[in-house]
Amino acid sequence: MKTLFPLFISSLLLISCNSYQYVSLKSEAPKTEKSSHYYYETDDLYIDFSFSGSQFPIDIYIENMGDEDLYIDLSRSLFLEDRAVISSFITSPYTNHSSSIDLYGDGVVDMEIPANPEYLFIPPGVHAKMVYRVYNWTADKYYKQVGEFNSRPGKDGYSRAERVYTFNEGEGPKYEVQIRLADNKEMEDELVVRFPFTPDKVITTSQPPSNFAGFGADAFHQSLKNTTGSTVFSLLLLLGMTVLVAGAEPETN
Repeated sequence: MKTLFPLFISSLLLISCNSYQYVSLKSEAPKTEKSSHYYYETDDLYIDFSFSGSQFPIDIYIENMGDEDLYIDLSRSLFLEDRAVISSFITSPYTNHSSSIDLYGDGVVDMEIPANPEYLFIPPGVHAKMVYRVYNWTADKYYKQVGEFNSRPGKDGYSRAERVYTFNEGEGPKYEVQIRLADNKEMEDELVVRFPFTPDKVITTSQPPSNFAGFGADAFHQSLKNTTGSTVFSLLLLLGMTVLVAGAEPETN
């Protein structure tokens, strides 16, 4: 009976409080073990990707580890969704995204990418962190789909109910980042780094981001407003928990 109580309370919270959606992303690219960053690496270049945060951010870290200057063609480096170009790396006033660069990794934004640049220059031994929000994740799109019921312990030690939707192979949108780099402004012998990725799982729960455990840089989160659909789901879950509680054996003295 005691073990069911925290889950029973979390079911009530799903009805009365905001719920959140956590979306993990998968790729064939290698992933760091500790931080879950997808990355690309050569002797002279290191690039990794992080999605940690709210509203589907893409943090692109690029480090010049070679002896030559590095140029990124921002106008021809692209974000794609289902093979359609969503945006280039150039910030446009007509697209809903933002971008900035942290040149030294100290958490300070050193520059905003202007509206019409040509290249980003990274000298040897320097790195840049580019932060974009270009994709629009429709939170309710997968919220009502059939998924598995589960419970997850939070950082506070209490478990809360969640609904887990897992994408099948080939299902869901297909995203891709294309980065064009060279050691000269003329972009002769350019290198094109392609990073494809897709959604893996969607978890809907009342667990807030400050208390949610289990995801790293390969996932982002969004806050959901309570809707009729989420209320119905919560009521059904609460009914199921009530049956479990009612059927539990009483404790003996």
